[in-house]
Amino acid sequence: GISIKEKDANIRLDVKLLLEHDSKRVLILESTFIDFFVQKDEENTGMEQLVIKYAPCLMFPFITEHIAMGTQKSGVPTVLLPPLNILALIKDKKQDLAT
Repeated sequence: GISIKEKDANIRLDVKLLLEHDSKRVLILESTFIDFFVQKDEENTGMEQLVIKYAPCLMFPFITEHIAMGTQKSGVPTVLLPPLNILALIKDKKQDLAT
């Protein structure tokens, strides 16, 4: 969820990774990531747009690292997510919702 005020905001992303092998669950990794944003300058740069557009981009590297380390330490093959163009995914999702 997202909570946006005039000069600060927070975003919460819940992530669930489920690994199966031969229809048997071998790993479930559930995580919650929370990020806080504070606008310190006096200029109003549109906190809502900044958070909605860029927060997932800023958080994604930490999420991928968490998944890689969690899978590596669990004894299953390490899951490495490829770099993604988050802004393009958001744009595509908005286009899908509009149609």
